Formats: sequence, C-alpha cells, structure tokens
Amino acid sequence: MAKYSLIAFDMDGTLLDSRKRISEGTLQAVREAVRAGKAVVLSTGRPLSALAPYRHQLGSIRYGVLSSGAVLYDFQEERVLARSVFGQEELEALEPVTRQEDIMPLVMENGRIWLEEGSLQRLPHYRMEAFSPLYRETAGWKPDIRAFLLTGGEGFEKINLFHTDAEAKARTRARLSSLPLELADSEETSLEVSPAGICKGNGLLRLCDLLGIPAEESIAVGDSDNDLTMIKAAGLGVAMGNANHSVKAAAKAEVSDCDHDGCAEAIRRFLLS
Repeated sequence: MAKYSLIAFDMDGTLLDSRKRISEGTLQAVREAVRAGKAVVLSTGRPLSALAPYRHQLGSIRYGVLSSGAVLYDFQEERVLARSVFGQEELEALEPVTRQEDIMPLVMENGRIWLEEGSLQRLPHYRMEAFSPLYRETAGWKPDIRAFLLTGGEGFEKINLFHTDAEAKARTRARLSSLPLELADSEETSLEVSPAGICKGNGLLRLCDLLGIPAEESIAVGDSDNDLTMIKAAGLGVAMGNANHSVKAAAKAEVSDCDHDGCAEAIRRFLLS
C-alpha cells in the first residue's frame, strides 16, 4: 500500500454524523493522525464562519479547503492562503436565472453566510431544515439577497441555490450549464455554484502543492456529488458507507457510514496502516 501523508474530509455526511455531530471515535482518530505527523484537512462547502460550532473540537486540524475550494485557510495562523471569487459578469448572468424558479439563494462572502431576511422560517419549504440551527447561529441577513448579489460585496466565493425539489434544481442546472461556472449537487435540493475552475478537487491539489505533498500521497473522503472532484483528484478516493452511487463508483475504497465512525476507519486503514 502507498504511504499517505494527508487525508481530507468532507464535513456534512462525512465527518459529521446524521445529527450534525462529530463522534468521539472520529476525534480520537484525528488526534492520532496529527500526532503521527499526518496532515488532516477539512474539505467542505462551508465557509469559515460555518465551522465555528466545531472549531473547539477540531483544534488539531491546521488546514481547510473551504467554500468548495474557493478558500484555502490556515486555522493555526488564522489567515487565508488563497481565495477565488466571482467576477461581476458572472454575477450579472447568474442573478436572472435565480428568478426563474422558486429559489432561496445563500451567498458566501469573505468567510460569511448571507441569507434573505425571513429565510430561516422557509427552510422546510426548500427541504433544508436540517441546517436551521447552523444558519440561526452563523448567518447574516439581507433585506434583498439578489440585490446584494449584484453588488459583488467584498467578493463572493460560492452561491448555494436551494430549490423546492430535485426537478427544479435540474432545470436551474440546465439554464446555467452554458455559463463559465462550476456546478455541483450537494443536498437533494441544493445546487452549489462556484467560479470557473473552483472545486474541492482543485482546492485539494492547490493545498498539496503549497504543503509540498505529492497529490498521490493524499486521501479524500466524501459522500456527495460535490466531493467527486476531490475523490478523483486524490491518490486514494474513499467513499463513506452512506455515499451516493456516483461517489461509490468513483472511489477506490469504501468505509463505514457517518454514524459508525467511517472517518476513523479511513484514518486507521489507509493513513496510519
């Protein structure tokens, strides 16, 4: 078996269990990996502010690939290593498409989450109620999120579009497919929109380059379509037991699901073996 130096974990559905918690078994395995001199990386669609509920547990993890690859972050030094944002032309092309379906946009700006005022109460309508506690704790609120989108703010790293059902999401994806954007499915009704060339896979490769770690010495663990690029880019792609069919087909190995310490299994089977 190849010797691996770095393991990157998706968060929702991977590092976090179905109750949005991190098990003690997983935390213990992370500590073991760090003590062994291995790099453990968060590779998540979340921006920096949305990690706040877990930072005290994950204090041993130094690096993050955040906002689905738009931001590389050093938690120890509390600084951004690299950041990519949408251009104004991309935003102006995207905004009208958000009006063609019943869509709730979520905007990530410089590590923050922004939603439109009143959105929290409407999350069940978009099948995103599992994230209500997170947004209540970490989001900011705008009176008109689409008007805010067109301002460009301080630079937008990623935009999530929440739909009422998978069919509406597919229609939006088709409308955006001709634009210079990266599109990825995450939750059943959520379409992630990123600047061209920005994805978890490219973020992982950029971080490996910064750390001087060959890509073939990296492991990526995930469960959803927005993890596919890093599953394919890593030296070893690992699917969680609860991963969808696309991820399992792309991965070279599979571990237990997120409720049975699959991440701990990945560390001990592949990183520390």
